[in-house]
Amino acid sequence: LDTSKILPIHMVYMECLVTDELHETNNQSRITFLYQVKNGMCPKSYGFHVARLAGMNEKIVTRAIEMAKIMERTSLINELIQAQKNKKDFNLISLCKQISHL
Repeated sequence: LDTSKILPIHMVYMECLVTDELHETNNQSRITFLYQVKNGMCPKSYGFHVARLAGMNEKIVTRAIEMAKIMERTSLINELIQAQKNKKDFNLISLCKQISHL
């Protein structure tokens, strides 16, 4: 997203180190902010980690993670459906196979 031509604003993010990211489903990943500002968009949101660091109730954070995953899957499914609909050779079986892996 390039806003520099419209407004004197540009995207930046704080670089961080994430460990145990594979265990994010168990809420065990750890984040360390490196206090280095980088240009561009952050490749991934760490808002849930920040909520934990701020002391937000763990039940709320866990539920938010669950809902975010559902929304992400729903978005991917909608993208797949649109992509298949736009194809001339729409293949429902292929679409179902792709969706079943989400």
